[in-house]
Amino acid sequence: MAQEAISRQIKQQVRSILQNNRSQTPFVLFDLDEIQERCMAMRRWTADLFPQSQMYYSYKTNNLAAMTRMFADLGIGAEVASLEELLAAKQDGTSRNGVIFDGPLKTPPELGLALYEGCIVHLDSLDEAHSVAAIMDELGLVGSSKIGIRLAHSYGDKLSRFGFTQNELDELDRDPLLRKLDIRGVHIHSGSNLSDIEGFTETFARHEPYIKSILSKSASWLDIGGGYPANSRRSDREFSCKQMLEEMARYLEGLLDLHKTTIYLEPGRYLCEDSGYLVTRINHVKKRHDRTIAICDAGLNMVRSMNSWRHSVELLDEGINSVAAELYGSNCFESDMICSQLPLDITQSGQIALVRGCGGYDIPSTNYWLRSASAIYATRSGEVSTAREQQPLHSFRSRDLTNV
Repeated sequence: MAQEAISRQIKQQVRSILQNNRSQTPFVLFDLDEIQERCMAMRRWTADLFPQSQMYYSYKTNNLAAMTRMFADLGIGAEVASLEELLAAKQDGTSRNGVIFDGPLKTPPELGLALYEGCIVHLDSLDEAHSVAAIMDELGLVGSSKIGIRLAHSYGDKLSRFGFTQNELDELDRDPLLRKLDIRGVHIHSGSNLSDIEGFTETFARHEPYIKSILSKSASWLDIGGGYPANSRRSDREFSCKQMLEEMARYLEGLLDLHKTTIYLEPGRYLCEDSGYLVTRINHVKKRHDRTIAICDAGLNMVRSMNSWRHSVELLDEGINSVAAELYGSNCFESDMICSQLPLDITQSGQIALVRGCGGYDIPSTNYWLRSASAIYATRSGEVSTAREQQPLHSFRSRDLTNV
């Protein structure tokens, strides 16, 4: 499912930023209007399919404050995987809509704060279960905390490293201390940018008796996780977020009463990945035999998912004498290729390229080891605001060159 063409409105916003000299390239621009539209669409779909549902935004997807504060105003809760993310959710106001504490590592201090704050805690291992039991006993929280459990899902013929296997569930049930946890939630997360729901259905079928026993309790919940496909998913078969939700509902309605079962969703990637744009300037062009090579001032360190997902790459302004060029980044390794077939007008210098689909995990996984951390902008209702200033790696300034 290829990404749509980059809109003229986005390109105009990029021109405005460049003309106002707000930022050197490269920089990132977020379309908050599109993100809000996706939030509202997701809400409409889930209202029909899962009447008792709540959305949680995964802070690990992208914790840009301009975005998360908008989610807070829209009534979306926070899904966090660290103390720092929990504190950010409290600062942004997202925590007032509920917090789920997930992730494969939760230290005792983090668990203590999460339990004290009344967060939902999804256990990922037996060691975590023992830590939670001890903390709840120490804080006198037995019977008042919201504890769920993540189930290991299938990766082909193997199981994910996340969550509990059946053997671990059996051990959990055998331990008298851990039985006091009173687990009331089940979390099934089946991967990212999914092309089907088979991982979810296989996991549910494998643990169906256990899941139904948990969901038979009062105030219980089923977290059906994330993985909802963005337009960057690499596949020839179109599989949309709406289709995935509909297939989930059809599968579950034969197993659960969806009018009474509380469903949690974590659609972080779908909400924001396609709405982030990396803007980079082409500085040099050279020939190598029959190849045209263009060098820009960004690189794969800023869009690490380039080799995993599809990303539209377009020029800000189309040229007349275009040739197919390979667009390479500024880093010093051979694999730093952003695009292999960019229609570049070699008679124009300093052309601007836009890379779509950089709004999700690319931001938190970006590495800056050679150059400054880029500025981030956000556009909403036609206005552009600075979400993060450019962050230099050192105090060197261009005017210092006069002393060299």
